[in-house]
Amino acid sequence: PLTAQTAAVQRSLTATTSFTLRKGLQVIVLEQPQSGRLNIRFWIDVPLHHEGSRAGLTELVGVALQRCSPELPDGYFRSDERGWWTEGPVGTGDSLMRLLSSRLLKPDLADSNWQTAKTAYLKKLSIRLQNPLSVRRAVARAVVFGPGHPYGLLPEPAMVNRLTAADGRRFYEQYVHPGISFLVIAGDITASEARRLAETHWESWPSVEVGRDYYPRPEFMQARKLGLVTMSSADSLASFCLAAPLRLRPAKPPGR
Repeated sequence: PLTAQTAAVQRSLTATTSFTLRKGLQVIVLEQPQSGRLNIRFWIDVPLHHEGSRAGLTELVGVALQRCSPELPDGYFRSDERGWWTEGPVGTGDSLMRLLSSRLLKPDLADSNWQTAKTAYLKKLSIRLQNPLSVRRAVARAVVFGPGHPYGLLPEPAMVNRLTAADGRRFYEQYVHPGISFLVIAGDITASEARRLAETHWESWPSVEVGRDYYPRPEFMQARKLGLVTMSSADSLASFCLAAPLRLRPAKPPGR
């Protein structure tokens, strides 16, 4: 079964068409004739950056972009840590794309809406901090990468509570831009129609160059490090993680 799934994925990849709009938005189209459905997914490749005392801001803005806009029936628009998506029957491409682009290009990040998003995010964060598996992964990253690296940060409720709508708007202006964004259109649609949809609903998005920070790889541990966290809510569940850096070398080309 796994081999069959892999083969299906490979066939799908060879059937894709890709192009880039003038402002830099990269579009990938997967034609699935006679499927009767259309699925549109969007995500932003936010550069690695150190949030410091604003840990959790990136995730919170993601929640805000989903919630800080006019209310719509359930199922029309969803999001997770991998981006935003919407879907519907064939022939609804314009309405779906209008929905998605309006959410992302004209978000309402007013203070009241921001507070609504913050409350929702804090609820998710509370659940994560009570889960031994989530805490284990966070502690392992902090031990391996250190607090000075973005991977070593763990959002805490007190930090998130201090984040303001102004912080969200600054993040949006700095990182939500077409040059680091991707749009995937899959379903019962042709590549030419997908291009028309993308150009109609996204071409007006202004382009701004996004800077990138670069972080050195972690130093190799000179001694073993042990991180322990006691959790009264763990219900006798213990979770362990062994992290060890590897020295990887580039592979030699075949025949050399």
